[in-house]
Amino acid sequence: MTDQFSWTEWHLHFEIIIGVLLLQSLYIYAIIPLREKYNLAPDIDNKRLFYFTLANIIVYIALTSFIHELADRFLFSAHMTQHLLLILVSIPLFIKGIPPWLWTWIFQLKILRISFRAFANPVIAFFLSNIVIFGFHVPWIYDLSLSNHWLHIVEHLVFMFGALVLWWPLLGASAQVQRLGYPIRILYLFFQTLPMGFVGAAITFSRGEIYLWYSDLPVLWGLSRIEDQQIGGLIMKIPGAFVFFLFMGIIFFQWYRESERNNSSDSFEELAGQKEKLT
Repeated sequence: MTDQFSWTEWHLHFEIIIGVLLLQSLYIYAIIPLREKYNLAPDIDNKRLFYFTLANIIVYIALTSFIHELADRFLFSAHMTQHLLLILVSIPLFIKGIPPWLWTWIFQLKILRISFRAFANPVIAFFLSNIVIFGFHVPWIYDLSLSNHWLHIVEHLVFMFGALVLWWPLLGASAQVQRLGYPIRILYLFFQTLPMGFVGAAITFSRGEIYLWYSDLPVLWGLSRIEDQQIGGLIMKIPGAFVFFLFMGIIFFQWYRESERNNSSDSFEELAGQKEKLT
């Protein structure tokens, strides 16, 4: 194993390329031929097309670029960066990229409709998504997943499934799934910061190496193994929490704007009623 690292080195994992191309092709088929054949929607939503395509690009970059090289052969902290890209960036974009009419069409399959209704429950979503996060950070499971390429792929797929469950109560856009109210969404996001923050803190403040996979690998940029591990824990804790708090802020201002619109509407109706009485 070489200790040389290159920022320009990309690994062409054909299973990743095939997966990304297949996903994008199915999406294009759904929003053009399928939509037109069954008259599911009048037009293509270009914004959602952009979101979905960007999500696929992020997955490809995370799993084949220098990030993947760093994560597999050098730095635990790079692996945490890779996971955050998949969990906190790509999956929200995938969900936002799928139009409501397509979710409705997908949910014709009863098992998916029942499953995603369950995932919309914030308690179920919270526990299921965090079982994935806790489970794959158990040291022997983490080391095992890195020791075999196909197990590593399974790990990433499970992480992405867990992220889908995590974000579904907030971003799901199907009429068949009841949306959470604004206060519940904010509380849900706040509680989601706690498990990831706990795992990140445990990794950061550990006095010894937790993940033995990296013990015999070359180090970069003068970092010790403990320093790399601490940075990885901080990446998990701080940027992870930042994304959740960012979404909390967005939801809060959506709630505020909706309240203002409702208040304005109520005031207008009250004024109109008073005028009718006067006349």
